[in-house]
Amino acid sequence: MLTLTLILQSSVALAAALVAVFAFRRRSAALRHFVLASGVAAVIAAAAFARVAPAWEVVVPPAAVQAVTPVALPLPSAGAAAVASDAAAPERAPVPLVYRRKRNAPKKG
Repeated sequence: MLTLTLILQSSVALAAALVAVFAFRRRSAALRHFVLASGVAAVIAAAAFARVAPAWEVVVPPAAVQAVTPVALPLPSAGAAAVASDAAAPERAPVPLVYRRKRNAPKKG
């Protein structure tokens, strides 16, 4: 079980580091390398502390498990869906997520 936990923790730490590197893609390479090195150091530290630190076990009481039960919701009828689609607003063109100014275009303002 310890191995599975370490693999999961390592995957989450490295995924967080990669997301941060992607977010810093326009920043300096030194910052991106620091973030990746910190992610690797976190994985190594987690493996080292897992051997030394006491194990924590979280137990969910059975009453809490029984209190959360799935609820089945009724599906809308086909006639209601047709009325809802007729009343819906017309589709809009997708908005670009990133706007880049052309290099040769003059600056405004």
